[in-house]
Amino acid sequence: MQLKVSSRALTRPGGPGPKRRARPVMAMRGVGNSQRRRKMNCLNSVLLEGNLVRDPLIRSTPKGASACSFAIASNRFFRQGSGIEKETSFIDIEAWGKLAEACGAQGCKGRSARVVGRLRQDRWSNPSGESRSRIVVVAEHVEFRPKSQGNAEGPPELGFQELVPELEPCPA
Repeated sequence: MQLKVSSRALTRPGGPGPKRRARPVMAMRGVGNSQRRRKMNCLNSVLLEGNLVRDPLIRSTPKGASACSFAIASNRFFRQGSGIEKETSFIDIEAWGKLAEACGAQGCKGRSARVVGRLRQDRWSNPSGESRSRIVVVAEHVEFRPKSQGNAEGPPELGFQELVPELEPCPA
């Protein structure tokens, strides 16, 4: 079945010009700014690529859940004046459950990783009463790049691979 759109459908009754679109529900009368803000969806998603700064640290909670923490260094290159500058960010990562066990077994210092996760802010007070906080990425998906053999100058030919047991573990 083929639909036809007439030019009459694009004009509003009573005058020329395009038809007015219906307003979204949140922009209708009677809905204030505070109510609009409450209905807005929030997105907390992060994608990072970098190299592991140190070997992953594996621990267990009192209830027996596995947790793994590591950090990655991610480089950003930008032009400043006539030269190119490099900025390195060090990001703390946490993984839980089976993902934590796999990260601990396959991750090692210097290995390239891609992490997909969400941000979490930890807040606490130090012994002198000052409020402290830090941002941590809670990993939901981690991929490690296989170590390159003999190609130290350029990027490895192999891309990232999903974290699976077939990848070779880091040397002890």
